[in-house]
This record gives sequence, structure tokens and C-alpha cells, in this order.
Amino acid sequence: VEDLGTVEARDGARLRIAARRVLEGSAVGSSIAVDGCCLTVVALGDIAQALPEPAQQRQITRGWG
Repeated sequence: VEDLGTVEARDGARLRIAARRVLEGSAVGSSIAVDGCCLTVVALGDIAQALPEPAQQRQITRGWG
């Protein structure tokens, strides 16, 4: 566990996540995990917005594919 954050809102599959430490090193396209669910950062500001990663992307990222 690198950081503890809060899911501030949900809009369909998109989550708005408030966290400090983990988001400092993140960029759009970065992978983050929330409760073990891999997410892709799609917007950054004071709060990150993230979407679930497709299984194929997780496999390629982790070298399982």
C-alpha cells in the first residue's frame, strides 16, 4: 500500500479519486489500483479520474500476454 485515498464520486465506470502521494507521480495513462482493481488515470487535477483497465491491457502491462 503506497497511499490511502478516497473515492469522491462515480460517474458510470469513471471514478474520481482523491489521494496525494500516489497521484504526485502519476500521469494520464498511468495504472493505479483501488482495492486490487487496476485502473487507468484518464484525467488529473486536484482529484484524479480513472477508468477500469481492460484485461488485455493488464496482461500486456504485466507481461502475461
